[in-house]
Amino acid sequence: MQYQIELHLNNQPAALERVLQVVRYRQFQLEALQMQPQGQDKLTVQLKVSGQQSINILTSQLNKLYDLARLTIQHELPLQATA
Repeated sequence: MQYQIELHLNNQPAALERVLQVVRYRQFQLEALQMQPQGQDKLTVQLKVSGQQSINILTSQLNKLYDLARLTIQHELPLQATA
């Protein structure tokens, strides 16, 4: 399955690194990433990830990050076959 996730983070050193590390550790493939600062101290990050595991494995770990203010799953899409 493919998932689109929106994260609202506190803009701290290595906050985005910690998010990407969790994605990698939980064996999800990063398909796309978009990040925009929201003022001096906030970031909005949109991730598109794919994986065979339940998204709950990933979101439960992301919710433990102390830089995370809010997480929403925007879309759940079936994996597209590659030629």
